[in-house]
Amino acid sequence: EHMKSKFLFPDKHPNVSLAVPKASLSFPTEVGKKTSGTADAQFSAMDVAKPTKVKWEIAKTKTGYKLTGSFAFDISEHGVAVPSYLGVTVDSKMTAKAVFYAADTP
Repeated sequence: EHMKSKFLFPDKHPNVSLAVPKASLSFPTEVGKKTSGTADAQFSAMDVAKPTKVKWEIAKTKTGYKLTGSFAFDISEHGVAVPSYLGVTVDSKMTAKAVFYAADTP
């Protein structure tokens, strides 16, 4: 909690988003099949938007899709002070990873 409020200011900047155009993705049509690729995206944090590349994979499940993605970003480009204490500094370059499931609805 201390680090979050000291460096990220969630009261002032509560939202972080990643926008990936759906047209940049290809969805498999058969259960058990996967598709993957890289897409241009927009990452927004601390009210600063920056372009990024997202590595993605989509797997068709019995009930929908499992979507996995990752992308690199630099916290200093988003106005986040790089934490440093007693000569130990956090690397400003980070990787975000996410997995989520989407229901297949007609």
